Amino acid sequence: MKTSKFESIINHNMENIEEARACVDRFYSLLGMEEEREIMNITQVARSLFWKMGYIIVQIPLKDKEIGALCYKGEYDGGYIIINSSLPRYNVNFALCHEICHVCVKNDMGQNQVELYVDSTYHEHEEERIANQFAGMLLMPEKSFRRMYEKFSSETGINSDNGVEIVICRLMSYFKAPYMAVLIRLCELRLVDYQVITSRLLNETDEKTKKIYDDNWLDLAELSPSYQDDFSRLEVLVKKIGKINIDHGFMRESDLNESISNLKHLYRGLKEDI
Repeated sequence: MKTSKFESIINHNMENIEEARACVDRFYSLLGMEEEREIMNITQVARSLFWKMGYIIVQIPLKDKEIGALCYKGEYDGGYIIINSSLPRYNVNFALCHEICHVCVKNDMGQNQVELYVDSTYHEHEEERIANQFAGMLLMPEKSFRRMYEKFSSETGINSDNGVEIVICRLMSYFKAPYMAVLIRLCELRLVDYQVITSRLLNETDEKTKKIYDDNWLDLAELSPSYQDDFSRLEVLVKKIGKINIDHGFMRESDLNESISNLKHLYRGLKEDI
């Protein structure tokens, strides 16, 4: 990422902190949870909320590694969210939080509209910037983030060789958040001065991150894709709903079979061959 773009993101986040915080507060309210509480399993917590709104979360390992998530809102209320499980787990967390903002909090999806979250890309559109800021704040609550930053930086030595990178990786591992999201959170909370962020920090390689994880005994599995595939569960659900509709005379069995056939065809076209 270019330094100018990074500075633009930090300035935007600082200027819009109240709007993003209001979105986070609304999400906690929808969940009936105390604000600023760490959510240990965001997928589990969000799934029931999406379901109430008529949305299904499906994890599928996609061929396209640039797509983090795809959200579609149908002609009526409800739709589906496809999360790309061929990306590392922390990218999946961030992509899901991004879509939570669009669907559950701001409800800014139009009918028959597709919203695409492109992994590691910070778009200039205001809605996308707010959704990214929301995701970072949700994954890394301020009080807990500040506390763990102080702990890790005091243990590591923030001014030592690779000290900042080590602290970032430890925060990544603790909060299950992407590298760039952690770096942005550090700067927007003024824990690190964004004006002294170097191109080295903005262009960290996967290989160096893996080495830091390895050297510091962090969980390397977090950096790998889960390749979770929910298609069989989705197929069972479609058949179950289809049977109910057939029993009530809302559709014919041939229509259900055709829908399932189309679904399988679409799945084969999207899925990565593992």
